[in-house]
Amino acid sequence: RKTCAQIGFGGKKFLLNFFLGVIVALIVISHMFATFYLGEASLPVINWNLLLIKILPDLAFGVLGMEIFFRGMLFLRLRQNNNFSFLVATSISTVFFLLPFLTNPIYSTSRGILAGAIYYIVFESFIFCYLTERTKSLVPSAIASAIILVFINILL
Repeated sequence: RKTCAQIGFGGKKFLLNFFLGVIVALIVISHMFATFYLGEASLPVINWNLLLIKILPDLAFGVLGMEIFFRGMLFLRLRQNNNFSFLVATSISTVFFLLPFLTNPIYSTSRGILAGAIYYIVFESFIFCYLTERTKSLVPSAIASAIILVFINILL
């Protein structure tokens, strides 16, 4: 039985890791927003009540579950127990992280949205694996993933 600290949600630097996740999310979101804005798309009107209903289950189960599985169990296990290089472990984790998104009907509405989704998912996965590697914590990637999820749900 593993403790929270053993799977990367504990540690002495929780607050630092939390803010690191916020900073990484803001960098990724600013890039997404610039890409979206330069694509001359208009921003949708936000219905905050529906947004909360839509994202709360994803935040509670999707973000935490995906970070624990893909970064905590898969990536860290490949790095620590199987002695895979960072690039190989990250690539394997990224391929498996990408699969659930490819089956999402939201992303299959057009080739442009699908290509953009694949780009950002691979980009995020590599960044999150790097954060997990450097901090030995899942907190930065979980916080960044949650913030990015909210932003994506606002855009879509």
